[in-house]
Amino acid sequence: MPEYTYKLSTGATIPHDVWEGASHDELRVLTYLMTLPEGAAVAEIAAACGISLARTKSALALWREAGAATRFSAGEPRVSLEFEERPEVEADDIRATEAADIIRDRGLAELIADVASLLGKPVLNSFETKNVVAIYELYPVSHEYVLTLATYMSESARARGKVFSTARLKNKIAQLTERGIDTTEALETYIQTTDKKSSTHFEIRNIIGIWGRNLAPVEEECFERWSGELGYGSEIIREAYSAVVSATGKFNLAYMDKLLSAWSAAGVITIADVEAYKEKHRMEAEARTAEPKARTPRKTKTAEKPTYSSFDTEDALARALARSYGDDESN
Repeated sequence: MPEYTYKLSTGATIPHDVWEGASHDELRVLTYLMTLPEGAAVAEIAAACGISLARTKSALALWREAGAATRFSAGEPRVSLEFEERPEVEADDIRATEAADIIRDRGLAELIADVASLLGKPVLNSFETKNVVAIYELYPVSHEYVLTLATYMSESARARGKVFSTARLKNKIAQLTERGIDTTEALETYIQTTDKKSSTHFEIRNIIGIWGRNLAPVEEECFERWSGELGYGSEIIREAYSAVVSATGKFNLAYMDKLLSAWSAAGVITIADVEAYKEKHRMEAEARTAEPKARTPRKTKTAEKPTYSSFDTEDALARALARSYGDDESN
């Protein structure tokens, strides 16, 4: 299999839904391509972006489908160790006759029909069909696994007004299998966890008022920590948001994160605990205000010592004699 060089397509218009749905890694790959007029190989892109080869390939597949990236053969085919263990298979690499043989040998006809139904199509086009075939050439997953994930992704995309495609399905399977989620049981657990996380994030978005955009990485990290590590539900998070706005006049993510961390360290679990925490700190503040201020001792002035450096002894003596005897003209 030839090793390809990928470069940015000039003048491409990327659909809005692709921008919105792109992950952090996918955006990093696209940004890196913008800095390379001559393009780069997959391994180079992966190293520069600090992500795995599988994630890099998945991102490049997304941008190629969106028309933002192109690829071309970089000279003679070079096969790396990674490719020998798991060859890179793209839909364009599979000939129609090969696809037909794989579909027949692996019994994919019914699955392909089910995926077409999820896409709202009578049949998949040749590129979409090859994407499904490529999944089985790359990843050791079952028909049930693929259909379960396709159903979940289709329903999620529909609920958010997004687009589901076989390319996205293939990319998602690449990400999941890299994380060891390659059985139907593991996939179902992942879906349950993701649904719970999405529900919690939705509630937090609603409390804070973040809509119409993707979460920033630091926001997603905080949301995950509040609901996961700290174990707080929407009630406590709403109380923290109210406290932050009351104290600062606006929402402050860093302030709210510190407040929830302080509550967790103090053992705050329920709304009653929040009220007790607030009351304790109110009383402590009042006690500090009521304490008399310690008086600063006054400094006593000390008599200045005379200086004799400029004292004229002869003049002083003359003056003293004059005062004592005066001018005695009678003598």
